[in-house]
Amino acid sequence: MHDESRNDAKEDYLSGMKYKDIADKYDVSINTVKSWKQRNGWERGPNKKAVHPKSKKGAHKVEKVAPKIVKELSANDGLNDQQKMFCLYYLQRFNATWAYMQAYDVDYKTANVNGPRLLVNASVREQIDKLRNEIANDLFVTADDIAKEYAKQAFADIGDYVGLRLLCQESGHKSTNKFDFQFKLLNLIFRGRSFSPVQILKTL
Repeated sequence: MHDESRNDAKEDYLSGMKYKDIADKYDVSINTVKSWKQRNGWERGPNKKAVHPKSKKGAHKVEKVAPKIVKELSANDGLNDQQKMFCLYYLQRFNATWAYMQAYDVDYKTANVNGPRLLVNASVREQIDKLRNEIANDLFVTADDIAKEYAKQAFADIGDYVGLRLLCQESGHKSTNKFDFQFKLLNLIFRGRSFSPVQILKTL
């Protein structure tokens, strides 16, 4: 396609025309239109129709739903803290062995025996099913959202979570993955260990 036609397609996109309509107009595939957008950096202005309102709605829903789920999880006296962590880890990868290794800080051999065993525990299974149903019913909520909210409550006892995370990022520490970072801190808290931010950073 000539540059002139591609420029016309860009104008159509910027004016709010849908991918499908642009593809039909210029007799190309939708994927071709999308590739033009990516390669040439087409960006619609703030007044054009976009997904922002939906994202804001989703974020607002997470703010309401995640704390509710965490409150229910925290109130479950039938599980200890490590079992609750196992449930949250399991929802990340649906791998009982890996979840057990993370929650209990044990080697693979031990986790491979105890992980599947814990997974069939009636109370643990019930909690996992509840969490999974909550996530399924509320499309904007993920296991990471629940973990973040759960972590925020625990972090109140060890200082500023945001400052600590920034410290990790500025130091180039490997534990900058949001989900991994939250759970490593939870592990420290659940083991009854109290550290300053710098000391925690050294133990992660």
